[in-house]
Amino acid sequence: MEEQEKQRLIEIAGKYEDCVYIEVSSVQSGSTLVYHLGAAVGIVKPGVHIGMFQDSVLYMKYATEEDPCALDFRYFPKGFGDVMETYSWSDNIKQAVIKNQRGHSLIFNHEEIAPGETKVFTPVTHRQGLFSPDCYNGKSLFTMGEEDCSGTSENK
Repeated sequence: MEEQEKQRLIEIAGKYEDCVYIEVSSVQSGSTLVYHLGAAVGIVKPGVHIGMFQDSVLYMKYATEEDPCALDFRYFPKGFGDVMETYSWSDNIKQAVIKNQRGHSLIFNHEEIAPGETKVFTPVTHRQGLFSPDCYNGKSLFTMGEEDCSGTSENK
């Protein structure tokens, strides 16, 4: 049963290029993320970071020799579990496809998604809010304006 669900989700994500796909049933603790980035497909379970002032839901996958695909997608759960506001997503993610599986509306990056509705978001709808502390995509707070982690110069 679990393998069938995994295949169903991968099939849906496969319809979109360079995307992450989430069928949102839980905002506070996160729901399974499926990715289709280049030729790579797979599933990432959410991690929850309990912060002093703000909790966040993290989806992180690090590249390995066997699997060079990496991703980093993070959001703040806000309100009473009705709002998802991204603050970081890796450059290889060109689309975030969000399906509302809940019984009431969901707000993703200031846009309402009705129950059962699926919406596609692009990096244009996402405002980079924080820098990734692990320097993914070269967006480290300590190297802005200098040579970034990927070896290219970034002047902002």
